[in-house]
Amino acid sequence: MKRYLLVSGIARSGTTALTDLLNAHPGVVIGQERFFNLVTPERIREMDETLFEPGRFLEPERAETHNTGWRSDERYVSFLRDKFARAAVIGDKVPNYFWHAERMFAVLPASRMLLITRHPLRVADSWKRRRLDPADTVWGAGAKQALAQWNAGHEKMVDLVRRYGSRMGVVVYEDLFSGAVHHFNRLLSWLDAGTITRHTMEFHNRATAGWADREDRDLLLDEGEIEMIVNGANLELRDELVALARI
Repeated sequence: MKRYLLVSGIARSGTTALTDLLNAHPGVVIGQERFFNLVTPERIREMDETLFEPGRFLEPERAETHNTGWRSDERYVSFLRDKFARAAVIGDKVPNYFWHAERMFAVLPASRMLLITRHPLRVADSWKRRRLDPADTVWGAGAKQALAQWNAGHEKMVDLVRRYGSRMGVVVYEDLFSGAVHHFNRLLSWLDAGTITRHTMEFHNRATAGWADREDRDLLLDEGEIEMIVNGANLELRDELVALARI
């Protein structure tokens, strides 16, 4: 029986990079926001197990997601169908899944949820960068909204871990993407999706290359925003989350 994995976390915490890393495993197929439009209070009731059957999962509709462009790549679709048939773990990434964990666990009994947590300064900086990007017409939130979401989200995630225990796992962005391979090895063990290939480790090496340069990048946040985040972020929640469910 296939197992399901839902990848989630505060937006701009590295959920996309994490999903790319997971998909480098030959036994894993995780959608990139395959059901993005359904993961809302208004539509979450539409989520059920049948959506993860190959005939549905591999035929995205615009009403379900913005991510449909890959369907025109016949080679990729063929590869994905073959991989899907052999995969031990299938699932989807949407940052907001954790807000709807109760529904998702009810409709996918054989599922787990993988959360990623990132330092609030970097999350807020990423929110601001998107808000200021003239090419990004769908993102209007900045540092203040990021802080509120980060605090509320970590409170929710701690509650989920306390209630669902082993169905939840947590990775720390700063650890997983540092290049230290033992963090990735622990994630692979937790996945339990079969034997990896050389490609899996090569992809990890590429994904984590240049870590120091990325972390040294100056923040776009101004002094007032930095002070707001430093004084307002409840880092104890993050510490508790990691202590309870760190992979």
